[in-house]
Amino acid sequence: MKRVLSFFLILSICFVGFVSCTYAEQGLLEHKAKHDTREHNDYLEKIIFGANESSIKSDKTGKAADSLRILEYAVMICLDQFNEYYTNQYIELKRLVPNLPDSLDTIRVKAGSDHRQYTHKGWNYDYTTDKAFNDEQRSKVEQANWPERKEILLKSVNTAFDFGRLSGLFGNYNKKCDAFAAFMYYIHVLLDHSVTSAPYDINYMIPIVKTTPSAKNPDIIFELENYLKIIFDDHLNDTNFKSLISDLDFIRLKAGNLEKYSYTDNDLTIDKQYADEILDVLSRYTWVLLQKEDFFNEVFYANF
Repeated sequence: MKRVLSFFLILSICFVGFVSCTYAEQGLLEHKAKHDTREHNDYLEKIIFGANESSIKSDKTGKAADSLRILEYAVMICLDQFNEYYTNQYIELKRLVPNLPDSLDTIRVKAGSDHRQYTHKGWNYDYTTDKAFNDEQRSKVEQANWPERKEILLKSVNTAFDFGRLSGLFGNYNKKCDAFAAFMYYIHVLLDHSVTSAPYDINYMIPIVKTTPSAKNPDIIFELENYLKIIFDDHLNDTNFKSLISDLDFIRLKAGNLEKYSYTDNDLTIDKQYADEILDVLSRYTWVLLQKEDFFNEVFYANF
């Protein structure tokens, strides 16, 4: 009898310990998620609001506040959701954006910092054709489900802004909706290039600069310039837009080819330098140009 009682006592202790560790781990995940989210959100707000950031964010309850919350939650979930990350944020996002999947199970990937290789290789990257993946990685590609993640971000951007009644119909989004979602995607990836502390992490992400980028083999600058031209298609002759593209071209010229790395700290320093320069260029011009875009103006400057 004593042996039986001892067995159940040990079992109970183990169970309590397991539950405690699980909650502790979840707490650490939530803490890290909040830190990562704040850092990414700070850069996004700086780039899209510029000098007007504090005034726009002073509205805590209206359309602007809801739209900003949608954008920030959606882009983090799209790129950085793995394991149990961003569960609470997704619950809130579902409240604000209609017709999202019932849960994160459709995109939940069991991973660590390597989650970036399943989400950070490009807005239109086809992970299913990546021959570098082994069997385990291909399984994680299916778990991460990039097409579903991309759809979550597109639906969210389409809800935050008015791109017309046809946008989103049968999965076809207005070109500016797609371009703005891609723009936010690349802001996020650029910051990850800037803050990553492990040289090998660079190769989990689309390179900042390649030797001969193309639509089928793009780099970040190539993608940014194409999507910025779609977002600001009515302002291509604007002085700020011309300066924006000119400065990005100059960074490409200086950088040369950042596609291949030898996993050294020097590679990390160089990559960070150019990521920071691009983020600085975006924060200098983008917010000025966005004020002239109706879809953006109607949400964030309606009561400004």
